[in-house]
Amino acid sequence: REFFCARVAWWSALALPLLPPWWYYSSRGLFPNVPFVAFALLGGWGIVALRRHRRWVVAFLAGAAFGLAVAFRPVEAVWLLPVVAAALGLERRRLGRLWWVIVGGAAAVLVPVLVQQALTYGHPLATGYRLPPANLEPAAGAWAFSPFGFHPRRAAANGWRFFFELLPALAWPAVLGLALELRQWRRLSAAGRWALVATVGIAAWLVPYYGSAELTDTLDPNAVTLAVAYARYWLPLSVLLVPYAVVGTSWVVGHLRGRGAPRVAMAVALAGFAFWSVRLTAQEPLDGLGAVARAVQHGYRKRVAVARQVPNDAVVIAERSDKIFFPVLPVIATLGDAQVEQALPALLTRRPVFWYTFMDDAAIAPVRQKLAARGLTVGDFVLIDSTAAPERLFRFKRLSP
Repeated sequence: REFFCARVAWWSALALPLLPPWWYYSSRGLFPNVPFVAFALLGGWGIVALRRHRRWVVAFLAGAAFGLAVAFRPVEAVWLLPVVAAALGLERRRLGRLWWVIVGGAAAVLVPVLVQQALTYGHPLATGYRLPPANLEPAAGAWAFSPFGFHPRRAAANGWRFFFELLPALAWPAVLGLALELRQWRRLSAAGRWALVATVGIAAWLVPYYGSAELTDTLDPNAVTLAVAYARYWLPLSVLLVPYAVVGTSWVVGHLRGRGAPRVAMAVALAGFAFWSVRLTAQEPLDGLGAVARAVQHGYRKRVAVARQVPNDAVVIAERSDKIFFPVLPVIATLGDAQVEQALPALLTRRPVFWYTFMDDAAIAPVRQKLAARGLTVGDFVLIDSTAAPERLFRFKRLSP
């Protein structure tokens, strides 16, 4: 409501929980995208709220919200921090010393996170992700602030697929709403102007940034579903477009005649939006929440089957299926890490180690050669699952002298 009129704010508040990527990634675990957007929105609201409530508590909580957003998604700091800095610069006269309170709130959150990173990984900016080898060729045109390179055609194609094809009920009304807001620029409040500029600016950054990447994180590389990473990486933009979609829809239904007709039409439009959202989010056959729930239950059955085959003190190298077994079993994510291969002989002296893999015999052959160079091998396997491909459990052994 600080950025839009009460009517737009009210309908947007009803529509946001129904937004497919918001609902989808709120329901799935271990994804930081929704918390990142939520805290960034809270921080933005806090800065605007300081126009009315010049309280240090509001300023501190706004800064803490931004700090939490960066803690959840540090990679987004490359665009979030300039946006926040610009907002603080525009409000510097009104904020006065509260500017430092906002910075202090962010630091109060981020400093402990950086300390924890240093204690865990040896450096405050180190990562727990398995990084690619140092000799891997970077993407064409990649540089420090654009690791995926800059590929306008690919970005435009991905933007079209994951906004206008996947989310047409959001994208088309939002385009109309943006055009309407731009047309009445002079009548917008200062906060409304800032929201419009920020939305366009964030779109100009996020669409080329992530759209230039070739992401294949589902079994079907051509899939256009909510499970594909573009949908969650562009979640900030999808959320920012919701009020503009409401503006566009309100303009269309505002041409209806009859007492209460526009309001009834908006309610019908929201009901249609909800129906579409349920179909896309919950009932999509490949990656919908229903399919995800079935996959989770299937994963539980695999975990039970593996737990029956291994001793209580065993470690399982899960070949990127570690989320299935943790925390019931101690897991290592992949055997493809050189550090894991190097540590494996010493680990075998302490605990039994098993390997859970979906590789076929041809793919396992070179792994056996690498293991043999370290005096190790894998024994007979136990077939755990064969729904999509054979998923087998091997036990590591030392080669006989």
